[in-house]
Amino acid sequence: MMVSKKILSSLIGLSVVLVACGGGGGNNSSNNGNSGGDTAAAADTSASAAAAASDAASTPAAASDTSASDAGAASAPDAASTPTPAAFYCATGYTRLDIPSGTTPGSKFTMVTNDNIATLAITMSTNGLPLPLTLCLGRPDSLPAGVVADYAYEIKTSNYMFGRLNYMLTLNFNTNAPVTGLPAIEQAIVTSSGVTYAPTVAGPLVSAKPNYSVAARVDSPGLYIIRLSK
Repeated sequence: MMVSKKILSSLIGLSVVLVACGGGGGNNSSNNGNSGGDTAAAADTSASAAAAASDAASTPAAASDTSASDAGAASAPDAASTPTPAAFYCATGYTRLDIPSGTTPGSKFTMVTNDNIATLAITMSTNGLPLPLTLCLGRPDSLPAGVVADYAYEIKTSNYMFGRLNYMLTLNFNTNAPVTGLPAIEQAIVTSSGVTYAPTVAGPLVSAKPNYSVAARVDSPGLYIIRLSK
């Protein structure tokens, strides 16, 4: 009986020792696990810091790119600020003629004013017309200050292509007013110094009072007049 109790006591002691060893191993594993977790967390923290530093380093470059883009946008020309040429138009009551570019040399055109007094005969020169041309012919409502005339008609042009054509201006009218000498067409030129009357190259003339037909070759746009008395 005493032997059995001793054996039982020995077994109980051995169990306590085994339990104690197992418990110790468990605690060591737990400690090792916690240590590994701490190491992984530290690694994660270091990686996050590195990524944040990389982002911070790239931010100035992005800002620089944005600034460069803004600078490029600021230097781009503003289409709204680009001046556009004023539209060409004929005054109310004027006759208008549009001649297209590439018109065949030698082509002929005729313009007549609304009162049927002034006729402009136009012949295309052999040089042709590289740009379209618009002509206006009419009687102005009022004369520039200082201009004296019994008949006055104006020729306007849209561009410098005027010289590419040949012109004959004819004024047909009847009057019983006194006429000094032979009537002639002159160009009235108004400047800050006053008014001058430039002669033109005379064309066919019919002077049979009261009927008159006075013609002249013109080589520039402007105001053309007839003074019956000088």
